[in-house]
Amino acid sequence: MSKLALQHASLAHDIAMREGMREAHGYLTAVAKELAALIKAHEAEAIELGLAEKYVDHYRENAPSKARYIELHGEAAFDEAKTISPVTKLRWHD
Repeated sequence: MSKLALQHASLAHDIAMREGMREAHGYLTAVAKELAALIKAHEAEAIELGLAEKYVDHYRENAPSKARYIELHGEAAFDEAKTISPVTKLRWHD
């Protein structure tokens, strides 16, 4: 883990001890969002300055959406071919 990540982990631990796990989680989530935005802005600036460029690395195949599949093959075919998987989220207990 980088020194910066360790600093945020330590701060999150301190927050958890003072205010609770939920608040520490909120802090880390906010930091992650801010870092993602900074990375995006940094990349855009590098492109603008001519230091970097976006390029196609490879292609991947994508499946049609549910609506498109039904449009192509019908709802019965979709019901026969579909798979169901759980969508998990974090729920805090009060």
